[in-house]
Order: sequence, then structure tokens, then C-alpha cells
Amino acid sequence: MEIIKSVKNEFVKQMTDLAACVERKAVGAVPLYGLNAIEWAYNAGWSIEYILISESAVKSVYNNEFLSRFKKYYISDYLNKKITGVSHIIDVCGFAKNKNNSDIFTDKKPVVILDRVLDHGNIGTIVRTMRAFGFDKLIMTNYGTDMDIYYKNIVGASRGEVFNVHFANISFDKLMIDIEKNKYKIISTKALCDYDINDMGIKYKLPELYMVVFGNEEHGISEQLLTHADFSVGCTLHNNIDSLNVGVAAGIILNKFQSPN
Repeated sequence: MEIIKSVKNEFVKQMTDLAACVERKAVGAVPLYGLNAIEWAYNAGWSIEYILISESAVKSVYNNEFLSRFKKYYISDYLNKKITGVSHIIDVCGFAKNKNNSDIFTDKKPVVILDRVLDHGNIGTIVRTMRAFGFDKLIMTNYGTDMDIYYKNIVGASRGEVFNVHFANISFDKLMIDIEKNKYKIISTKALCDYDINDMGIKYKLPELYMVVFGNEEHGISEQLLTHADFSVGCTLHNNIDSLNVGVAAGIILNKFQSPN
């Protein structure tokens, strides 16, 4: 069994480069850190091109039946830490081709928009919540920076549901064009809102085709996007609480809006 030890090895370099979102976008692939991530991606229909097993983990995973279906290489523990960016050993890593290449507007279904939401834990939580309540289309607004949902902590927080959603990172201008072209209504979410979420069916009706927007943890939804919203919804709060964590708010609202698959 040959152990790869050079940082110049093509697979090591490829996996190391995939830590950057811009590289993931250019290559059309994502890195998978750990057995769970590999299983999640595989079960979602992603193509696992190869896996890298750390030398100290060879005995524990060598006879793993699930991993036996993939092309595998063995790397030193040092390279494992370099690839993963953490100080402990992650037994196995994988290279997966991104199957998320369909137009998010191909079929007319509700869309969740995360407007400048940055916290990886919040993003992963919202993705898992979306899936639980029947949503599978996600847009992240792009104000001059690239970001995706395939960072290690987002994948973990979503328990792999990132591999089951249609995702796009879109500039504000393109988003406005797509909304007008596809005739979506925009529902913003905020504390000072037009309607309480529980008044659906009484004071407001859910449009047949809509996008629901959740904003940045500190600043909320951008004024650019707020001015284009058809109406806003929120939750009645008590005890001088003026806002909710964006992940919590998304859970309440998406549960109310539940969309059939």
C-alpha cells in the first residue's frame, strides 16, 4: 500500500484547492470531509470520484463495505490535516462532482432566499429546515462575493441536506430579472411587518408562486430587496424581544408556509 506524502500530488492539490468557494465553482466539485459527508452525498445521487484515506485510519476503514465501491488513495496524516484544515484526523475525505447544475427556475416552485446570511451554523440549520418542510430551492444573494453551501460546517449543520437542494448564488440585478421573468412574488420577513404569520388565510393569502426572504443576522434584509417585496410577514414577540435568530425565524415561517414536494 503506497502512502502519498507529497503536497504536490494531484489529488492532494485538488482537494486542498476545493476549500475555496471560487475553486469549487470553477471545477464543479466539492470536498467531502468524513464518512458521514460521503454517505450523504452518495445517497443524494452525487458522483464520488475518489476518496483519500488517512494512514492512521487505514485499519479502521479498510474493510468498510460502503467505501469499497470508490476509487481510493492513501495519504499521510500531515496531508489529511492540510486538506481538511483542522488539527485532528478526519479518517476519510472525498471528491464529489456537483450534480446541482439545473436552473433553479426550471419548475415553478417556491424559493427560499438568504440575503447576506453569513453564519454557517444558521445556513445549515435553515437548509435542513427547508427540506423538512418541503422546500428544495435556495438562493443566496451575491453582493460582490461568492459563497456557497458546501463549507464543512454548513454541510454538518444541515446533516447533509445541502446535497438535496437546488442552489444558486445570484447577484441582486440578476435576481430581479429572474423574479420578473418568472413572475414570482417576494415575501420579506421582519419584526415590523405587514402581517403576523398566523394571519395567513385571514388577512393575507400565500401567493401560488413566491420567494420568501430571510436577512442577515445583524442587519436584516437589504433595503434594495425590501423595496421590491410585495408584502412582509413576521412573528408576534413578547417580553421586549425585538428579533429572533434567523434560523429560528425560518423554522417558524417555513413550517407555516409548508410547500409540497
